[in-house]
Amino acid sequence: MKHSEHDQVLVVSAGVTLYEVVKAYEKLKQKNIHIRIIDIFSINPIDKDELIKSLNESKNKLFIIEDYFERGGICDRVVRALAGHSYKLYHRCVDKLPISGKPEHIYK
Repeated sequence: MKHSEHDQVLVVSAGVTLYEVVKAYEKLKQKNIHIRIIDIFSINPIDKDELIKSLNESKNKLFIIEDYFERGGICDRVVRALAGHSYKLYHRCVDKLPISGKPEHIYK
């Protein structure tokens, strides 16, 4: 979705969390912090070649942001696709039972 020659980290996300990642992209860009964004709209099949290429071009740093629990979501699938590659992983996910409400309340 977003990329440059100066990317410092690859950010993988999908769905509602992707909108927040794009907002962060604009704010970080103003501070001269470049992130590469992949919208992983499908975890099966997964574009393993693009993940590896983008990771290599982003200093082998990976940040996965998802609105799912730690196990069984995007992170599990991406980590499996990148088996055998060396990288630094950061992961943000749901860690308790979700609630209903307005998006700005839920994100807090």
